[in-house]
Amino acid sequence: MKEKKSSVFSLFQIALHHSFFPVMLYVLMNILNGVLASVMIIVTSRFINGVINSVSNSTQKNLIWIDITLIILIYTYRRLVPVVGSLCVTKISTDLKSRFRIKLIKKQAKLKYDVIEKTDTSDLISRIFNNIDNNLIGVVTGTADFCCVLFQVLGIIAILIRHIWWLGVLMIICIIPFIYISCKGGIAIYQSDQEVTYLTRRMYYLSEILSNREAAAERTLFRFTDFINGIFEKTHIERTNKNLKVITKWSLQEKMGSILIYTYTIILIFTLLSPVKSGDMSIGLYISIIGGMLSLVNIFTNVIKMLLNNFAGYQEFSKDFQKFTDLPESEYDYTNEQKGKIPFESLELRNVSFVYPGTEKYILKNINFVFEKGKQYSLVGKNGCGKTTLVKLLTGLYDVTQGEILINGQNLKEFKKEKIANLFSIIYQDAARYPLSLKENITLGKGDDIESVLKRAHLEEDVNRLPEGIESVLGKLYDNGVDLSGGQWQKIAIARALYRDEQFYILDEPNASLSPKAESSLYTEFGNIIKDKTSIMISHRLGSTKYADQILLIDDGEIAEVGTHEELMEKNGIYSEMFTKQRKWYEDEE
Repeated sequence: MKEKKSSVFSLFQIALHHSFFPVMLYVLMNILNGVLASVMIIVTSRFINGVINSVSNSTQKNLIWIDITLIILIYTYRRLVPVVGSLCVTKISTDLKSRFRIKLIKKQAKLKYDVIEKTDTSDLISRIFNNIDNNLIGVVTGTADFCCVLFQVLGIIAILIRHIWWLGVLMIICIIPFIYISCKGGIAIYQSDQEVTYLTRRMYYLSEILSNREAAAERTLFRFTDFINGIFEKTHIERTNKNLKVITKWSLQEKMGSILIYTYTIILIFTLLSPVKSGDMSIGLYISIIGGMLSLVNIFTNVIKMLLNNFAGYQEFSKDFQKFTDLPESEYDYTNEQKGKIPFESLELRNVSFVYPGTEKYILKNINFVFEKGKQYSLVGKNGCGKTTLVKLLTGLYDVTQGEILINGQNLKEFKKEKIANLFSIIYQDAARYPLSLKENITLGKGDDIESVLKRAHLEEDVNRLPEGIESVLGKLYDNGVDLSGGQWQKIAIARALYRDEQFYILDEPNASLSPKAESSLYTEFGNIIKDKTSIMISHRLGSTKYADQILLIDDGEIAEVGTHEELMEKNGIYSEMFTKQRKWYEDEE
Protein backbone atom coordinates (compact mmCIF):
# COMPACT_ATOMS: atom_id res chain seq x y z
CA MET A 1 0.00 0.00 0.00
CA LYS A 2 1.83 3.09 -1.18
CA GLU A 3 0.24 6.55 -1.03
CA LYS A 4 2.97 9.10 -1.70
CA LYS A 5 1.36 12.51 -1.27
CA SER A 6 0.13 14.03 1.95
CA SER A 7 -2.91 16.06 0.86
CA VAL A 8 -6.68 16.10 0.68
CA PHE A 9 -6.34 15.29 -3.02
CA SER A 10 -4.48 12.08 -2.16
CA LEU A 11 -7.44 11.04 0.02
CA PHE A 12 -9.83 11.83 -2.84
CA GLN A 13 -7.68 9.71 -5.16
CA ILE A 14 -7.96 6.76 -2.77
CA ALA A 15 -11.75 7.00 -2.76
CA LEU A 16 -11.84 7.44 -6.54
CA HIS A 17 -9.55 4.46 -7.09
CA HIS A 18 -11.63 2.12 -4.96
CA SER A 19 -15.10 3.34 -5.97
CA PHE A 20 -14.70 5.13 -9.31
CA PHE A 21 -18.23 5.27 -10.74
CA PRO A 22 -20.12 6.28 -7.54
CA VAL A 23 -17.53 8.98 -6.74
CA MET A 24 -17.60 10.46 -10.25
CA LEU A 25 -21.40 10.36 -10.40
CA TYR A 26 -21.72 12.06 -7.03
CA VAL A 27 -19.26 14.86 -7.88
CA LEU A 28 -20.64 15.51 -11.39
CA MET A 29 -24.22 15.64 -10.11
CA ASN A 30 -23.24 18.29 -7.58
CA ILE A 31 -21.27 20.32 -10.13
CA LEU A 32 -24.35 20.36 -12.37
CA ASN A 33 -26.41 21.31 -9.33
CA GLY A 34 -24.18 24.36 -8.78
CA VAL A 35 -24.38 25.37 -12.44
CA LEU A 36 -28.16 25.04 -12.39
CA ALA A 37 -28.33 27.35 -9.35
CA SER A 38 -26.92 30.16 -11.51
CA VAL A 39 -29.16 29.16 -14.41
CA MET A 40 -32.10 29.29 -12.01
CA ILE A 41 -31.34 32.95 -11.24
CA ILE A 42 -31.53 33.84 -14.94
CA VAL A 43 -34.63 31.71 -15.64
CA THR A 44 -36.41 33.02 -12.52
CA SER A 45 -35.62 36.64 -13.43
CA ARG A 46 -36.93 36.05 -16.96
CA PHE A 47 -40.09 34.47 -15.55
CA ILE A 48 -40.75 37.40 -13.19
CA ASN A 49 -40.14 39.90 -15.99
CA GLY A 50 -42.37 37.84 -18.27
CA VAL A 51 -45.21 37.89 -15.75
CA ILE A 52 -44.89 41.66 -15.37
CA ASN A 53 -44.75 42.24 -19.13
CA SER A 54 -47.57 39.81 -19.93
CA VAL A 55 -50.06 42.30 -18.53
CA SER A 56 -49.44 44.53 -21.52
CA ASN A 57 -48.05 41.99 -24.00
CA SER A 58 -49.93 38.71 -24.62
CA THR A 59 -47.05 37.17 -26.63
CA GLN A 60 -45.04 36.94 -23.40
CA LYS A 61 -47.40 34.23 -22.08
CA ASN A 62 -45.87 31.50 -24.30
CA LEU A 63 -42.38 32.37 -23.04
CA ILE A 64 -43.65 32.21 -19.44
CA TRP A 65 -44.67 28.55 -19.93
CA ILE A 66 -41.18 27.74 -21.20
CA ASP A 67 -39.67 29.34 -18.09
CA ILE A 68 -42.13 27.51 -15.83
CA THR A 69 -41.15 24.20 -17.47
CA LEU A 70 -37.45 24.94 -16.99
CA ILE A 71 -38.00 25.93 -13.34
CA ILE A 72 -39.92 22.67 -12.68
CA LEU A 73 -37.21 20.58 -14.37
CA ILE A 74 -34.39 22.30 -12.45
CA TYR A 75 -36.30 22.02 -9.18
CA THR A 76 -37.02 18.32 -9.79
CA TYR A 77 -33.35 17.62 -10.56
CA ARG A 78 -32.21 19.44 -7.43
CA ARG A 79 -34.64 17.37 -5.33
CA LEU A 80 -33.32 14.15 -6.88
CA VAL A 81 -29.66 14.94 -6.22
CA PRO A 82 -29.80 14.17 -2.44
CA VAL A 83 -31.66 10.89 -3.09
CA VAL A 84 -29.21 9.61 -5.71
CA GLY A 85 -26.33 11.09 -3.72
CA SER A 86 -27.31 9.06 -0.66
CA LEU A 87 -27.22 5.87 -2.73
CA CYS A 88 -23.78 6.84 -4.07
CA VAL A 89 -22.43 7.46 -0.57
CA THR A 90 -23.73 4.08 0.59
CA LYS A 91 -22.01 2.39 -2.37
CA ILE A 92 -18.76 4.30 -1.75
CA SER A 93 -18.80 3.28 1.93
CA THR A 94 -19.34 -0.37 0.99
CA ASP A 95 -16.53 -0.31 -1.59
CA LEU A 96 -14.08 1.28 0.84
CA LYS A 97 -14.84 -1.27 3.55
CA SER A 98 -14.57 -4.24 1.19
CA ARG A 99 -11.51 -3.05 -0.76
CA PHE A 100 -9.48 -0.37 0.97
CA ARG A 101 -9.84 -1.34 4.64
CA ILE A 102 -8.36 -4.75 3.79
CA LYS A 103 -5.22 -2.96 2.58
CA LEU A 104 -5.03 -1.02 5.85
CA ILE A 105 -5.30 -4.23 7.86
CA LYS A 106 -2.53 -5.81 5.78
CA LYS A 107 -0.35 -2.75 6.28
CA GLN A 108 -0.88 -2.87 10.04
CA ALA A 109 -0.07 -6.59 10.09
CA LYS A 110 3.26 -5.90 8.37
CA LEU A 111 4.43 -3.23 10.82
CA LYS A 112 7.58 -3.94 12.79
CA TYR A 113 6.80 -5.24 16.25
CA ASP A 114 8.85 -2.64 18.11
CA VAL A 115 7.02 0.11 16.18
CA ILE A 116 3.58 -1.22 17.15
CA GLU A 117 4.54 -1.21 20.84
CA LYS A 118 5.12 2.57 20.89
CA THR A 119 2.33 4.67 22.41
CA ASP A 120 2.43 7.34 19.69
CA THR A 121 2.15 4.64 17.01
CA SER A 122 -0.78 3.11 18.86
CA ASP A 123 -2.48 6.53 18.95
CA LEU A 124 -1.75 7.03 15.24
CA ILE A 125 -3.20 3.63 14.29
CA SER A 126 -6.23 4.35 16.46
CA ARG A 127 -6.88 7.66 14.67
CA ILE A 128 -6.47 6.07 11.24
CA PHE A 129 -8.72 3.06 11.79
CA ASN A 130 -11.39 5.01 13.70
CA ASN A 131 -11.62 7.84 11.18
CA ILE A 132 -10.53 6.59 7.75
CA ASP A 133 -14.00 5.76 6.39
CA ASN A 134 -15.59 9.01 7.57
CA ASN A 135 -12.68 11.07 6.28
CA LEU A 136 -12.59 9.48 2.82
CA ILE A 137 -16.36 9.79 2.40
CA GLY A 138 -16.18 13.31 3.86
CA VAL A 139 -13.54 14.30 1.29
CA VAL A 140 -15.77 13.05 -1.55
CA THR A 141 -18.97 14.69 -0.30
CA GLY A 142 -17.08 17.81 0.73
CA THR A 143 -15.41 18.11 -2.69
CA ALA A 144 -18.78 17.70 -4.39
CA ASP A 145 -20.45 20.27 -2.11
CA PHE A 146 -17.55 22.68 -2.55
CA CYS A 147 -17.76 22.38 -6.34
CA CYS A 148 -21.50 23.01 -6.17
CA VAL A 149 -21.05 26.19 -4.10
CA LEU A 150 -18.09 27.30 -6.23
CA PHE A 151 -20.17 27.28 -9.41
CA GLN A 152 -22.97 29.11 -7.60
CA VAL A 153 -20.56 31.80 -6.45
CA LEU A 154 -18.90 32.11 -9.87
CA GLY A 155 -22.32 32.41 -11.48
CA ILE A 156 -23.43 35.23 -9.18
CA ILE A 157 -20.06 37.00 -9.51
CA ALA A 158 -20.32 36.81 -13.34
CA ILE A 159 -23.82 38.31 -13.24
CA LEU A 160 -22.74 41.09 -10.83
CA ILE A 161 -19.60 41.99 -12.80
CA ARG A 162 -21.73 42.34 -15.92
CA HIS A 163 -23.80 45.08 -14.23
CA ILE A 164 -21.63 46.58 -11.44
CA TRP A 165 -18.11 45.16 -11.68
CA TRP A 166 -16.86 46.33 -8.29
CA LEU A 167 -19.60 44.41 -6.49
CA GLY A 168 -18.16 41.17 -7.90
CA VAL A 169 -14.65 42.15 -6.80
CA LEU A 170 -15.92 43.20 -3.36
CA MET A 171 -17.63 39.83 -2.98
CA ILE A 172 -14.31 38.04 -3.59
CA ILE A 173 -12.56 40.33 -1.07
CA CYS A 174 -15.18 39.55 1.60
CA ILE A 175 -15.02 35.79 1.00
CA ILE A 176 -11.22 35.45 1.31
CA PRO A 177 -10.93 36.29 5.07
CA PHE A 178 -13.83 33.94 5.84
CA ILE A 179 -12.12 31.09 3.97
CA TYR A 180 -8.80 31.77 5.70
CA ILE A 181 -10.30 31.81 9.21
CA SER A 182 -12.34 28.64 8.58
CA CYS A 183 -9.29 26.76 7.29
CA LYS A 184 -7.10 27.82 10.21
CA GLY A 185 -9.86 26.89 12.63
CA GLY A 186 -10.21 23.44 11.09
CA ILE A 187 -6.47 22.79 11.43
CA ALA A 188 -6.47 23.94 15.06
CA ILE A 189 -9.47 21.75 15.94
CA TYR A 190 -7.92 18.64 14.35
CA GLN A 191 -4.61 19.25 16.11
CA SER A 192 -6.53 19.61 19.36
CA ASP A 193 -8.16 16.23 18.68
CA GLN A 194 -4.70 14.75 18.10
CA GLU A 195 -3.52 15.99 21.48
CA VAL A 196 -6.41 14.29 23.29
CA THR A 197 -6.24 10.95 21.43
CA TYR A 198 -4.96 9.24 24.58
CA LEU A 199 -8.01 10.55 26.47
CA THR A 200 -10.31 9.33 23.71
CA ARG A 201 -8.74 5.86 23.88
CA ARG A 202 -9.17 5.86 27.65
CA MET A 203 -12.85 6.79 27.27
CA TYR A 204 -13.41 3.94 24.80
CA TYR A 205 -11.72 1.52 27.19
CA LEU A 206 -13.74 2.68 30.20
CA SER A 207 -16.93 2.53 28.15
CA GLU A 208 -16.07 -1.03 27.18
CA ILE A 209 -15.60 -1.99 30.84
CA LEU A 210 -19.01 -0.50 31.66
CA SER A 211 -20.81 -2.31 28.84
CA ASN A 212 -19.05 -5.54 27.84
CA ARG A 213 -20.11 -9.01 28.91
CA GLU A 214 -16.67 -10.07 30.15
CA ALA A 215 -16.78 -7.61 33.06
CA ALA A 216 -20.48 -8.15 33.84
CA ALA A 217 -19.89 -10.56 36.75
CA GLU A 218 -17.36 -8.32 38.51
CA ARG A 219 -19.49 -5.22 37.83
CA THR A 220 -22.37 -6.88 39.64
CA LEU A 221 -20.32 -8.45 42.43
CA PHE A 222 -18.00 -5.55 43.24
CA ARG A 223 -20.44 -2.78 42.25
CA PHE A 224 -17.70 -0.68 40.66
CA THR A 225 -19.96 0.93 38.03
CA ASP A 226 -20.13 4.28 39.83
CA PHE A 227 -16.36 4.28 40.35
CA ILE A 228 -15.56 3.59 36.68
CA ASN A 229 -18.31 5.96 35.58
CA GLY A 230 -16.70 8.66 37.70
CA ILE A 231 -13.34 8.13 35.98
CA PHE A 232 -15.10 8.16 32.58
CA GLU A 233 -16.86 11.44 33.41
CA LYS A 234 -13.63 13.04 34.65
CA THR A 235 -11.80 11.94 31.49
CA HIS A 236 -14.65 13.19 29.30
CA ILE A 237 -14.64 16.61 31.02
CA GLU A 238 -10.85 16.90 30.65
CA ARG A 239 -11.08 16.02 26.94
CA THR A 240 -14.03 18.37 26.35
CA ASN A 241 -12.36 21.31 28.12
CA LYS A 242 -9.21 20.95 26.01
CA ASN A 243 -11.25 20.93 22.78
CA LEU A 244 -13.75 23.57 23.90
CA LYS A 245 -11.09 26.26 24.29
CA VAL A 246 -9.95 25.79 20.70
CA ILE A 247 -13.47 25.52 19.27
CA THR A 248 -14.64 28.67 21.12
CA LYS A 249 -11.66 30.72 19.95
CA TRP A 250 -12.09 29.89 16.28
CA SER A 251 -15.91 30.03 16.35
CA LEU A 252 -15.72 33.67 17.49
CA GLN A 253 -13.33 34.49 14.66
CA GLU A 254 -15.57 32.74 12.15
CA LYS A 255 -18.50 34.84 13.38
CA MET A 256 -16.49 37.95 12.54
CA GLY A 257 -15.97 36.57 9.04
CA SER A 258 -19.72 35.94 8.74
CA ILE A 259 -20.42 39.58 9.66
CA LEU A 260 -18.34 40.65 6.64
CA ILE A 261 -20.52 38.57 4.31
CA TYR A 262 -23.76 39.87 5.90
CA THR A 263 -22.49 43.43 5.53
CA TYR A 264 -21.67 42.78 1.87
CA THR A 265 -25.20 41.44 1.27
CA ILE A 266 -26.76 44.62 2.73
CA ILE A 267 -24.50 46.76 0.52
CA LEU A 268 -25.53 44.63 -2.47
CA ILE A 269 -29.25 45.04 -1.81
CA PHE A 270 -29.08 48.84 -1.68
CA THR A 271 -26.47 49.26 -4.42
CA LEU A 272 -28.48 47.29 -6.99
CA LEU A 273 -31.51 49.52 -6.44
CA SER A 274 -29.79 52.22 -8.51
CA PRO A 275 -29.50 50.20 -11.78
CA VAL A 276 -33.08 48.95 -11.23
CA LYS A 277 -34.35 52.54 -11.02
CA SER A 278 -32.35 53.57 -14.08
CA GLY A 279 -33.61 50.58 -16.05
CA ASP A 280 -30.18 48.98 -16.46
CA MET A 281 -31.37 45.98 -14.44
CA SER A 282 -34.79 44.38 -14.59
CA ILE A 283 -36.90 43.89 -11.47
CA GLY A 284 -36.89 40.14 -12.11
CA LEU A 285 -33.07 39.95 -12.17
CA TYR A 286 -32.83 42.11 -9.04
CA ILE A 287 -35.20 39.84 -7.11
CA SER A 288 -33.43 36.69 -8.39
CA ILE A 289 -29.94 37.99 -7.50
CA ILE A 290 -31.03 39.04 -4.01
CA GLY A 291 -32.76 35.66 -3.49
CA GLY A 292 -29.69 33.80 -4.73
CA MET A 293 -27.38 35.91 -2.60
CA LEU A 294 -29.44 35.40 0.56
CA SER A 295 -29.35 31.66 -0.12
CA LEU A 296 -25.59 31.90 -0.65
CA VAL A 297 -25.11 33.79 2.63
CA ASN A 298 -26.85 30.96 4.44
CA ILE A 299 -24.63 28.45 2.65
CA PHE A 300 -21.48 30.39 3.50
CA THR A 301 -22.24 30.93 7.17
CA ASN A 302 -23.24 27.30 7.73
CA VAL A 303 -22.26 24.87 4.96
CA ILE A 304 -19.03 26.48 3.73
CA LYS A 305 -17.80 27.13 7.27
CA MET A 306 -18.31 23.46 8.07
CA LEU A 307 -16.75 22.34 4.77
CA LEU A 308 -13.63 24.46 5.23
CA ASN A 309 -13.25 23.33 8.84
CA ASN A 310 -13.60 19.74 7.69
CA PHE A 311 -11.18 20.15 4.80
CA ALA A 312 -8.57 21.60 7.11
CA GLY A 313 -9.12 18.54 9.30
CA TYR A 314 -8.88 16.27 6.24
CA GLN A 315 -5.54 17.88 5.37
CA GLU A 316 -4.22 17.15 8.86
CA PHE A 317 -5.64 13.63 8.67
CA SER A 318 -3.83 13.11 5.36
CA LYS A 319 -0.58 13.90 7.19
CA ASP A 320 -1.46 11.25 9.77
CA PHE A 321 -2.25 8.84 6.98
CA GLN A 322 1.10 9.57 5.37
CA LYS A 323 2.85 8.87 8.68
CA PHE A 324 0.96 5.58 8.85
CA THR A 325 1.96 4.52 5.33
CA ASP A 326 5.58 5.50 6.10
CA LEU A 327 5.78 3.31 9.21
CA PRO A 328 8.55 0.73 8.75
CA GLU A 329 7.37 -2.74 7.82
CA SER A 330 8.79 -6.02 8.96
CA GLU A 331 10.64 -8.02 6.36
CA TYR A 332 8.35 -10.90 7.19
CA ASP A 333 5.75 -11.36 4.47
CA TYR A 334 2.84 -12.83 6.37
CA THR A 335 0.95 -13.43 3.11
CA ASN A 336 3.66 -15.84 1.96
CA GLU A 337 3.65 -19.06 3.98
CA GLN A 338 7.12 -20.47 3.44
CA LYS A 339 7.22 -24.25 3.14
CA GLY A 340 10.98 -24.53 3.53
CA LYS A 341 12.33 -24.74 7.08
CA ILE A 342 15.71 -24.13 8.65
CA PRO A 343 17.34 -27.47 9.61
CA PHE A 344 17.94 -26.31 13.18
CA GLU A 345 21.14 -27.33 14.99
CA SER A 346 21.95 -24.45 17.33
CA LEU A 347 21.01 -20.89 18.30
CA GLU A 348 23.77 -18.76 19.80
CA LEU A 349 23.61 -15.41 21.60
CA ARG A 350 27.00 -13.73 21.24
CA ASN A 351 27.63 -10.61 23.36
CA VAL A 352 23.97 -9.61 23.02
CA SER A 353 22.79 -6.38 24.65
CA PHE A 354 19.49 -4.58 24.20
CA VAL A 355 18.17 -1.08 24.90
CA TYR A 356 14.64 0.00 24.02
CA PRO A 357 14.67 2.82 21.41
CA GLY A 358 14.54 6.25 23.03
CA THR A 359 15.87 4.98 26.37
CA GLU A 360 19.32 4.52 27.86
CA LYS A 361 18.84 1.64 30.32
CA TYR A 362 20.14 -1.73 29.19
CA ILE A 363 17.44 -4.40 29.56
CA LEU A 364 19.92 -7.13 28.60
CA LYS A 365 23.70 -6.87 28.95
CA ASN A 366 26.39 -8.98 27.30
CA ILE A 367 24.38 -12.20 27.02
CA ASN A 368 26.37 -15.23 25.81
CA PHE A 369 24.76 -18.65 25.48
CA VAL A 370 24.18 -21.49 22.99
CA PHE A 371 20.84 -23.34 22.70
CA GLU A 372 21.46 -26.78 21.22
CA LYS A 373 19.15 -29.03 19.24
CA GLY A 374 16.98 -31.43 21.24
CA LYS A 375 17.65 -29.90 24.65
CA GLN A 376 15.13 -28.39 27.04
CA TYR A 377 15.93 -25.13 28.80
CA SER A 378 14.30 -23.16 31.61
CA LEU A 379 14.59 -19.39 31.71
CA VAL A 380 13.94 -18.01 35.19
CA GLY A 381 14.30 -14.76 37.06
CA LYS A 382 12.35 -12.01 38.79
CA ASN A 383 9.65 -10.06 36.93
CA GLY A 384 11.15 -7.41 34.67
CA CYS A 385 14.57 -9.01 34.52
CA GLY A 386 14.43 -9.33 30.69
CA LYS A 387 13.19 -12.90 30.11
CA THR A 388 10.41 -12.01 27.63
CA THR A 389 12.62 -9.41 25.93
CA LEU A 390 15.22 -12.12 25.33
CA VAL A 391 12.57 -14.32 23.69
CA LYS A 392 11.53 -11.46 21.40
CA LEU A 393 15.16 -11.06 20.34
CA LEU A 394 15.49 -14.79 19.64
CA THR A 395 12.37 -14.80 17.47
CA GLY A 396 13.36 -11.69 15.50
CA LEU A 397 10.63 -9.40 16.86
CA TYR A 398 13.32 -7.06 18.19
CA ASP A 399 16.76 -6.33 16.72
CA VAL A 400 19.73 -6.53 19.08
CA THR A 401 21.35 -3.25 20.10
CA GLN A 402 24.79 -4.84 20.32
CA GLY A 403 26.17 -8.26 19.53
CA GLU A 404 24.58 -10.88 17.29
CA ILE A 405 22.31 -13.91 17.27
CA LEU A 406 23.42 -16.89 15.20
CA ILE A 407 21.30 -19.76 13.86
CA ASN A 408 23.53 -22.70 12.92
CA GLY A 409 26.46 -20.28 13.03
CA GLN A 410 24.79 -17.85 10.59
CA ASN A 411 23.59 -14.38 11.63
CA LEU A 412 19.85 -14.32 12.26
CA LYS A 413 19.54 -11.15 10.13
CA GLU A 414 20.63 -13.10 7.05
CA PHE A 415 17.54 -15.33 7.21
CA LYS A 416 14.18 -14.32 5.80
CA LYS A 417 11.67 -13.48 8.50
CA GLU A 418 9.37 -16.22 7.19
CA LYS A 419 12.09 -18.79 7.81
CA ILE A 420 12.63 -17.55 11.37
CA ALA A 421 8.88 -17.58 12.07
CA ASN A 422 8.68 -21.18 10.87
CA LEU A 423 11.36 -22.20 13.34
CA PHE A 424 9.35 -21.39 16.48
CA SER A 425 6.12 -22.45 18.16
CA ILE A 426 5.37 -20.03 20.99
CA ILE A 427 2.86 -20.20 23.83
CA TYR A 428 2.30 -16.89 25.59
CA GLN A 429 0.79 -16.40 29.04
CA ASP A 430 -1.70 -13.91 27.58
CA ALA A 431 -2.31 -15.92 24.42
CA ALA A 432 -5.02 -14.57 22.11
CA ARG A 433 -8.60 -15.74 22.58
CA TYR A 434 -10.27 -15.69 19.18
CA PRO A 435 -14.09 -15.59 18.90
CA LEU A 436 -13.94 -18.54 16.49
CA SER A 437 -14.68 -22.24 16.73
CA LEU A 438 -12.37 -24.39 18.85
CA LYS A 439 -10.98 -25.99 15.69
CA GLU A 440 -10.29 -22.59 14.11
CA ASN A 441 -8.63 -21.38 17.34
CA ILE A 442 -6.14 -24.22 16.96
CA THR A 443 -5.60 -24.41 13.20
CA LEU A 444 -6.13 -20.73 12.35
CA GLY A 445 -7.47 -21.84 8.97
CA LYS A 446 -4.56 -24.16 8.14
CA GLY A 447 -5.79 -27.75 8.01
CA ASP A 448 -8.49 -29.78 9.79
CA ASP A 449 -6.93 -32.74 11.62
CA ILE A 450 -6.61 -31.76 15.27
CA GLU A 451 -7.40 -35.06 17.00
CA SER A 452 -3.80 -35.78 17.98
CA VAL A 453 -3.13 -32.29 19.44
CA LEU A 454 -6.39 -32.40 21.40
CA LYS A 455 -5.13 -35.53 23.11
CA ARG A 456 -1.63 -34.20 23.73
CA ALA A 457 -2.97 -30.91 25.14
CA HIS A 458 -5.44 -32.78 27.43
CA LEU A 459 -8.43 -31.14 25.69
CA GLU A 460 -10.45 -34.25 24.87
CA GLU A 461 -12.70 -34.09 27.93
CA ASP A 462 -13.28 -30.37 27.43
CA VAL A 463 -14.26 -30.93 23.80
CA ASN A 464 -16.72 -33.69 24.77
CA ARG A 465 -18.51 -31.22 27.05
CA LEU A 466 -18.91 -28.58 24.34
CA PRO A 467 -22.36 -28.44 22.64
CA GLU A 468 -20.96 -28.77 19.11
CA GLY A 469 -17.61 -30.33 19.86
CA ILE A 470 -14.67 -28.82 17.97
CA GLU A 471 -17.10 -26.69 15.92
CA SER A 472 -18.36 -24.86 19.04
CA VAL A 473 -17.81 -21.10 18.86
CA LEU A 474 -15.77 -19.83 21.82
CA GLY A 475 -15.96 -16.57 23.73
CA LYS A 476 -18.80 -14.19 24.59
CA LEU A 477 -18.92 -12.20 21.36
CA TYR A 478 -21.85 -14.24 20.00
CA ASP A 479 -24.98 -15.45 21.79
CA ASN A 480 -24.08 -19.08 21.05
CA GLY A 481 -20.49 -18.58 22.19
CA VAL A 482 -19.14 -20.85 24.93
CA ASP A 483 -17.12 -19.24 27.69
CA LEU A 484 -14.08 -21.17 28.87
CA SER A 485 -11.94 -21.01 31.98
CA GLY A 486 -8.45 -19.51 31.94
CA GLY A 487 -6.94 -22.97 32.16
CA GLN A 488 -8.97 -24.22 29.19
CA TRP A 489 -7.92 -21.25 27.08
CA GLN A 490 -4.31 -21.95 28.06
CA LYS A 491 -4.64 -25.54 26.87
CA ILE A 492 -6.02 -24.29 23.55
CA ALA A 493 -2.94 -22.05 23.18
CA ILE A 494 -0.75 -25.09 23.86
CA ALA A 495 -2.69 -27.12 21.26
CA ARG A 496 -2.20 -24.28 18.77
CA ALA A 497 1.57 -24.38 19.28
CA LEU A 498 1.65 -28.18 19.04
CA TYR A 499 -0.37 -28.03 15.82
CA ARG A 500 2.33 -25.89 14.21
CA ASP A 501 4.81 -28.69 15.00
CA GLU A 502 7.95 -26.54 14.69
CA GLN A 503 11.50 -27.38 15.80
CA PHE A 504 11.84 -24.89 18.64
CA TYR A 505 9.19 -24.43 21.35
CA ILE A 506 9.04 -21.39 23.63
CA LEU A 507 6.61 -21.45 26.55
CA ASP A 508 6.26 -18.00 28.12
CA GLU A 509 4.54 -18.68 31.47
CA PRO A 510 2.04 -21.11 29.87
CA ASN A 511 1.17 -22.60 33.26
CA ALA A 512 -0.04 -19.36 34.87
CA SER A 513 -3.69 -20.48 34.86
CA LEU A 514 -2.97 -24.07 35.96
CA SER A 515 -2.54 -25.56 39.43
CA PRO A 516 0.95 -26.74 40.47
CA LYS A 517 -0.20 -30.36 40.03
CA ALA A 518 -1.62 -29.67 36.56
CA GLU A 519 1.55 -27.76 35.76
CA SER A 520 3.71 -30.74 36.70
CA SER A 521 1.56 -33.02 34.53
CA LEU A 522 1.75 -30.55 31.64
CA TYR A 523 5.56 -30.32 31.70
CA THR A 524 5.93 -34.08 32.01
CA GLU A 525 3.70 -34.46 28.96
CA PHE A 526 5.62 -31.76 27.14
CA GLY A 527 8.85 -33.56 27.87
CA ASN A 528 7.49 -36.60 26.06
CA ILE A 529 5.93 -34.64 23.19
CA ILE A 530 8.96 -32.51 22.35
CA LYS A 531 11.74 -34.85 23.42
CA ASP A 532 13.42 -34.56 20.01
CA LYS A 533 12.95 -30.80 19.82
CA THR A 534 14.44 -27.75 21.46
CA SER A 535 12.43 -25.81 24.03
CA ILE A 536 12.69 -22.83 26.35
CA MET A 537 10.28 -22.74 29.27
CA ILE A 538 9.82 -19.44 31.06
CA SER A 539 8.20 -19.86 34.46
CA HIS A 540 7.97 -18.21 37.85
CA ARG A 541 7.15 -21.64 39.33
CA LEU A 542 10.52 -23.26 39.68
CA GLY A 543 9.10 -26.73 40.26
CA SER A 544 8.99 -27.16 36.47
CA THR A 545 12.69 -26.37 36.06
CA LYS A 546 13.64 -29.84 37.31
CA TYR A 547 12.71 -31.19 33.87
CA ALA A 548 15.16 -28.89 32.06
CA ASP A 549 18.55 -29.95 30.72
CA GLN A 550 19.86 -26.51 31.66
CA ILE A 551 18.52 -23.57 33.63
CA LEU A 552 19.38 -19.95 32.86
CA LEU A 553 18.77 -17.49 35.69
CA ILE A 554 18.68 -13.87 34.57
CA ASP A 555 19.24 -11.13 37.11
CA ASP A 556 19.44 -7.42 36.31
CA GLY A 557 19.69 -8.12 32.56
CA GLU A 558 22.57 -10.59 32.84
CA ILE A 559 22.86 -14.37 33.00
CA ALA A 560 23.69 -14.77 36.68
CA GLU A 561 23.58 -18.56 36.95
CA VAL A 562 23.60 -21.51 34.49
CA GLY A 563 23.32 -25.22 35.18
CA THR A 564 21.04 -28.14 35.97
CA HIS A 565 18.63 -28.04 38.89
CA GLU A 566 21.00 -30.10 41.04
CA GLU A 567 24.03 -27.99 40.13
CA LEU A 568 22.29 -24.72 40.94
CA MET A 569 20.93 -26.04 44.22
CA GLU A 570 24.49 -27.01 45.22
CA LYS A 571 25.73 -23.48 44.42
CA ASN A 572 23.36 -22.17 47.07
CA GLY A 573 22.86 -18.94 45.10
CA ILE A 574 19.86 -16.97 43.82
CA TYR A 575 18.19 -19.97 42.19
CA SER A 576 18.55 -22.10 45.33
CA GLU A 577 17.00 -19.35 47.44
CA MET A 578 14.06 -18.93 45.06
CA PHE A 579 13.42 -22.67 44.80
CA THR A 580 13.58 -23.19 48.56
CA LYS A 581 10.88 -20.54 49.09
CA GLN A 582 8.58 -22.35 46.61
CA ARG A 583 9.38 -25.93 47.66
CA LYS A 584 6.31 -26.20 49.94
CA TRP A 585 3.91 -25.73 46.95
CA TYR A 586 5.09 -28.96 45.40
CA GLU A 587 5.56 -30.93 48.60
CA ASP A 588 1.93 -30.22 49.53
CA GLU A 589 0.80 -31.36 46.09
CA GLU A 590 2.68 -34.57 46.47
